Amino acid sequence: MSPVVIALIAVVVFLTTQVGPAIYPERIAKRITIVLGGAALFVSTADVPVSPAAYADFWPAFAAAFLVFAIAPPLLGLVESRRRPDGEAVFSTGRVAGTTNRLPGHLIGNLLGALIATGFLVAAASMPGVHDFIEDYRDSVALNIALPVAGFVVYLFVRAQQTDACPDIDERVKNDDAWQRGIVGFSLSHWHQVANVVHLIVCTFAVSTTVLYLFAFTIQRSGAGTPLGLSWQLATAMVAVLLFVLWCGVPVQGPDRAVYFTFLTGTPAVLVAILVWFAMLEDGVKRDTTAFAILGSGYAAYCVLAVLGERRRGNFQWHYFTGLVLAFLLAVLLTLSYRDA
Repeated sequence: MSPVVIALIAVVVFLTTQVGPAIYPERIAKRITIVLGGAALFVSTADVPVSPAAYADFWPAFAAAFLVFAIAPPLLGLVESRRRPDGEAVFSTGRVAGTTNRLPGHLIGNLLGALIATGFLVAAASMPGVHDFIEDYRDSVALNIALPVAGFVVYLFVRAQQTDACPDIDERVKNDDAWQRGIVGFSLSHWHQVANVVHLIVCTFAVSTTVLYLFAFTIQRSGAGTPLGLSWQLATAMVAVLLFVLWCGVPVQGPDRAVYFTFLTGTPAVLVAILVWFAMLEDGVKRDTTAFAILGSGYAAYCVLAVLGERRRGNFQWHYFTGLVLAFLLAVLLTLSYRDA
């Protein structure tokens, strides 16, 4: 294993446990981080890539595992809501007047994440040339660094949830023995929250490493002068990721600001990545038409969902749609000029 990989894994573990923002209870968060870092170091030392994409032919088994990881958190939350004295605060099911039922949005979002992770593995398994590329890819073990990185990314998300629920949580931990009341529902002391962290880490790791493989394969073919043609696998992978970040912005998700800001910041990043990906594919009418369809509909959906989010907060203004109108007019003009060329 490259010393660089060892150093990077150590840096990520150090940042997560010592420098990064605290996730509460810290003892649980640090244990998960140490397990992730230790596992990444062990398999990297053994020169074994652990990305599911490296074993994409076994995607049905991974799909079953993803499904279990996806269903477990909302089911555990439902159990906690029924069994604990403060169950509705831990995991709201809407039984208390004025509260939101977290179960549907949580379950659908997790299932969508599992579906996306599975979709990417199917793409990697079915695209001609990808299997051989992954087997011969000399830097496969280096992608193990994505395991602790996925943990760090998920921790930042959990941190956002906790500080949204209790902005002064750090001060409370220092001065108030009952500090966990401030983050009830989002504490790692809850079963459903720990299970959800595991689910998010698994899906983030699986998707991110598979995307890296597919992206690297696309770059290699483009650099060799034999660019890939647009395939249903690539188109499906692009749409799946776009749907996931858009789902984070739908009203059924409720008032969770961490989820909503994942939509706000993640959607533009995904749209740009898809644009770059399309640019490296073989030129042709099919590629250009599909790019217009995916990027155009994705941007339109982003605008609409963002406006709906503002309406829920009472800040809606019609000028928010001006960017969408201009984009639509430009798309029409480009389409007409392309047809007449």
